[in-house]
Amino acid sequence: MNSTLASVVDASHNPYVVKPWGLFFGILASSILYGIHLTQLHIFFFSPAPATEPEKPWTRLFVCWVFLLSSVQQGLNMAVGAHYFVQGIDNKRVWGTFAVPLSFQDALVPLMALSAQMFYAKRIWGFYDKSRWILILFGVIAPLNFLLGVSMAISSYFWAHDPYSLDWVTRTMRIERVAKYLPAGWLGMSAILDGTITLLLMIKLAKTTSAFESTKAVIRGAMRLTMETVFLTHLVGGVMAILFLSTRTRLDAFWVLLEVITELYALSILFTIKRKSSATKTFRSGSLAPGMGFGIDLGVTEEDEEEDRQARRELGC
Repeated sequence: MNSTLASVVDASHNPYVVKPWGLFFGILASSILYGIHLTQLHIFFFSPAPATEPEKPWTRLFVCWVFLLSSVQQGLNMAVGAHYFVQGIDNKRVWGTFAVPLSFQDALVPLMALSAQMFYAKRIWGFYDKSRWILILFGVIAPLNFLLGVSMAISSYFWAHDPYSLDWVTRTMRIERVAKYLPAGWLGMSAILDGTITLLLMIKLAKTTSAFESTKAVIRGAMRLTMETVFLTHLVGGVMAILFLSTRTRLDAFWVLLEVITELYALSILFTIKRKSSATKTFRSGSLAPGMGFGIDLGVTEEDEEEDRQARRELGC
């Protein structure tokens, strides 16, 4: 940030400092991830020789819902980019403001996070025999955390509104008390929920066993996918929480993560659905039936076959 721009920003009371380089690279990275999302979506719906089992209508609707949220995110990115990088050419004062599209983005991230959490919660609920405590944890606490995120977006907007006004300090004194703690609360609770999802998935997959190498291969693939997508997304959310609690928005890294987190949630959902569908079709086609695929399974007992059937049910196949 050059000296002229820095002096203009310093004259602003905006509590959420916007970092130009972080915002730029964040929007760029988000656009790249959105392109990957579009490619995977085309394969999911229009592949001439789909490698996945046809999905249920509600799953297709959910994929469309996630894509809608991602598209709204890209629209907000364009509005944010126009506000800062276009208007900011002639009017440096805009860099000292908190753009309205950023407030909508602050509400969109909790909505995407809730969608992802409920998606994985449904799988975990089935994995753990429809446990009541999982239903309470994700069916009650996750929606309440979403409402906390929306409240965060609203309070942040009013706290950062008109930051160049002379009466900003007295006008925002009351909302400041709320706006300081709501983002930390939402980020912290989201990190806990996301971490719990990753932990429960990994524990269940690690405990799922089978005597058949074919099923073991599917289990290993599910574990890799969990680490490469779900864990990565939740790790980004955790790092965002740490950065915000330590420096609020004063680091470029925070803005990069803020811009990409929505797309990371979307891709983790889509890749998980595709992986499950691929495994289901493979099992039903018999290409990974017992005694096939990665080697002949010798000395298999009825107990082994029942264990294998149980493993496939737990994998949702």
